[in-house]
Amino acid sequence: MAAATTTVVHRPRTLVSAWLFLSSFVVAWDVGYILLRPRSMFGGDLHWLWSPYSLYMNVDYIYGLPSWDTKDGFPAAQSLMNVGESIINLFYIYLVHVKATQASLAVAPIWGLIAVIMTLSKTILYVLNDYCCGWCKTGHNDWYTLFVYWILPNGLWILFPSIIAYVFVQEISTTLKVAAGVQGVSHSTFAHPNSSQFSPVISAAISANGNGKREAGKANNSSLKDGSNPYLVHHSQLPSWAQDNAWIVKGYRRPGGTTQEARLKEFDHSTVYKCWRSVWAYWHNETVNVHTHLWGAVFSIVLSTSHLLQHLNLLPSWVRPFSHHPIFYPSSLTFTTVTGKVLRLASASYPGFANQLISQRPLTTTSQSLIGKALSLLSSTSASSSSFSIPSKLTNLAVRSPDTLDVAGFAAFFIGSVICLGFSSTYHAIQCHSQSISKKFNKLDYVGIVVMIVGSFLPALHYGFYCHPHYQLAYSLAISSLGTLAMYVVLAPTYATPAYRPYRTAVFLVLGLSAVVPVAHVVNLYGYRTITETMGLRFLILSGALYVIGACLYAARVPERFAPGKFDMVGASHQIFHVLILAAAAAHYISIRRAYAFWHTVEVIGSEGGKAGVCAALQG
Repeated sequence: MAAATTTVVHRPRTLVSAWLFLSSFVVAWDVGYILLRPRSMFGGDLHWLWSPYSLYMNVDYIYGLPSWDTKDGFPAAQSLMNVGESIINLFYIYLVHVKATQASLAVAPIWGLIAVIMTLSKTILYVLNDYCCGWCKTGHNDWYTLFVYWILPNGLWILFPSIIAYVFVQEISTTLKVAAGVQGVSHSTFAHPNSSQFSPVISAAISANGNGKREAGKANNSSLKDGSNPYLVHHSQLPSWAQDNAWIVKGYRRPGGTTQEARLKEFDHSTVYKCWRSVWAYWHNETVNVHTHLWGAVFSIVLSTSHLLQHLNLLPSWVRPFSHHPIFYPSSLTFTTVTGKVLRLASASYPGFANQLISQRPLTTTSQSLIGKALSLLSSTSASSSSFSIPSKLTNLAVRSPDTLDVAGFAAFFIGSVICLGFSSTYHAIQCHSQSISKKFNKLDYVGIVVMIVGSFLPALHYGFYCHPHYQLAYSLAISSLGTLAMYVVLAPTYATPAYRPYRTAVFLVLGLSAVVPVAHVVNLYGYRTITETMGLRFLILSGALYVIGACLYAARVPERFAPGKFDMVGASHQIFHVLILAAAAAHYISIRRAYAFWHTVEVIGSEGGKAGVCAALQG
């Protein structure tokens, strides 16, 4: 007769892992603020890293001066507990997505439950601490401020961990009942494609004496190699068109149209819905690739929308401090100088406070900085008296509005980012559909990379050669031509095969490294120090370096080639490349924001002669 063996398997849920991962970084940021006080507080030298707390420290006094002045130890004590919580969060992720053995999956729900119980209990304790002192930390707020900045975030920090804790408790309870033999195993609970319940994934591998049953057991075991998930297969089980990186051994989604057995067809990815569902329903070796660029594209859309709202003067006042964060200003307009504060406050539409700063500390053009040099030249050529002073000009300072080229430059950058990241996430989500779909979307992925490179070039060229329109035009035409050529290479069928992978990578490297020519030209015109102080050259160089490092790791298949199977789910070269692309895009954005800030604050001081004066000072 049949002998049955029951195996209980924990299936990690993408949303749970995403919450634990993201909350760990949010908590780490909060810990940094608390433990580095007063340097992290408003007025401190590290406050630029925690600028949103300048608002929150007045909402919740536990983050503000009252708590610091009275040496309240609760925030620091809670922060130390937060460190332990974050470590356990990341340990759970390691168990289920990196180690991913049967033993690690068996204990993972316990560690996950410990982590979310810590989150839940600390948040409740945090609320009770305020309640027990008669709301002494938050009772001074109006209802709107209290709800938006305190009740809502803390409520979510209680709700989500409660739901996750319930899921883990249910799974552990069911597992114990099955192990004790008091609950049977239902095949319907085994990762059914239409199942949306939060029940554990329990598989029964049944072997029987009959040949038919024995073959069925073998097929079932084969389909369960990857963490007992029938939707996933090994590299050796893929058709030739889906085999790309042999050092990534497991975690591949079962491609559509590759299974003849009717019993296994429900586990392939032959529809767009199944491909999209796989992004959220279970973890595979494309999960990181999809989510990094999916959320990168969403963030790019949000950021571009904020630019549009600011251009239309519709940006909410509470967002403006983020828009005018010190990191977006060059070192020549430093956060610590009154000049920098006045200019940025004016840019953030706080003229009253700007005038107050000016009246408290009037400035003259005796500074030896680049700003002082430019202002000296402007004052000497001005029709006004030679005793030009900044206060007389800044009292009615109005930073110049973006012109058509400014809008076009940032639009090119954002459109390029959204297209690149959107095409990339779509390709990685749907590549398991079929061979034809995979090829088509793979080409779109390459097109997106080219569009992003060209779109990143254009605003940088605009600000780098702000004083030389003919160089702007020449380099813009050159990069557009190179981009067109690169697009032809990636779209041509001849270069679409895996054998041409190194050549395709080389095309992207050459296209990206072509930035060396205009950068060297700008440095030769103005000098490295000047460009660094005014237009964020270091961030531009960092951006290029991140792209090159990511491309080289991707082409060399590092680190997985040195440890096949160890980086299948997290840490593979392609995943690292995706993260570095996001970091490079962020660095590039900071660079062009700094250049924009320089021209739009300094240039306006000299009225009509502003641009000519600053250009002359830069080259002087």
